[in-house]
Amino acid sequence: MSGGGKMRALLLLALILVLPSDGFSFTTSNTVNLKTVAVHNPATTMSRYTLARTLYTHTSPTLTALQMAYIPPEDAEKAKTTKPKLPQPKIGDVVRYFDMDGGLAEGEVLVGKISLIQPIRSEPTSEDGTNKWLVEINEMEDVGDGYYADYPSRKRRKCALRKLEEIAPVPASFVRTEDAYKIPVERGTNRPLPSHASYDLIGYEGPAAVPINQDVVKTDGEKYGKIKNDLIRNSAIAGAAGAIVAQLVSGSNIALIYAAGAFAGVAYLFFLGIKTDTVGSEDAKLGSN
Repeated sequence: MSGGGKMRALLLLALILVLPSDGFSFTTSNTVNLKTVAVHNPATTMSRYTLARTLYTHTSPTLTALQMAYIPPEDAEKAKTTKPKLPQPKIGDVVRYFDMDGGLAEGEVLVGKISLIQPIRSEPTSEDGTNKWLVEINEMEDVGDGYYADYPSRKRRKCALRKLEEIAPVPASFVRTEDAYKIPVERGTNRPLPSHASYDLIGYEGPAAVPINQDVVKTDGEKYGKIKNDLIRNSAIAGAAGAIVAQLVSGSNIALIYAAGAFAGVAYLFFLGIKTDTVGSEDAKLGSN
């Protein structure tokens, strides 16, 4: 008997010793991967797949791969019923919204960017997350072929206020050659196609605060102070040198005028630096901006 035949005989003998003797039957084909074993025992229920896995895990690489790829039916049902996670809104998101002045039953379909998110204080919040957030949207210009661009600065920007549940996120990719955003559209209607029906209304807790690294702020402040002092010092040195040259070339009157102009320039830089220090500072000097 060959080595493979001995192995199959030992496996079947082990099966006979383990299972109760109420009765079993088996059929054997010529290939290992097609063996089928059926067990008839009222006290023991074993599927063909489980039994085949027990017999041929070590002799059949095909069954080993099948075992690794097997997903129980109950897990497959759970995977089907799992809903995709909805995104949360962010400043700068491209969204689709409706304008009821468009003459259509559901309104004109528009595309814009989120510029502000603020809570609604005047209406009670629902359990489903509605009536909670108000969004300001800057409308984008439809330039054709699914491209939408920001309105140029020379044109008056159009803004709209919508509740968060009234808008839907739209995937957008900026195309540099067109200076516009490419947005997927529905075939036949050319209407913007959102990636999700809406945003996450229940889990959203408002715009996240941007973390500030205080070490970076301190380092940048030191660099700014050094640049400001160097600018004032270099201006004063250049003015003094110019006044000396003017004295030697043109006399005292011209040198005095030059020195007065240089002093005024240095004073302007000094007070400009003080005014600049008040930007974003709690300890504002010379008033606030």
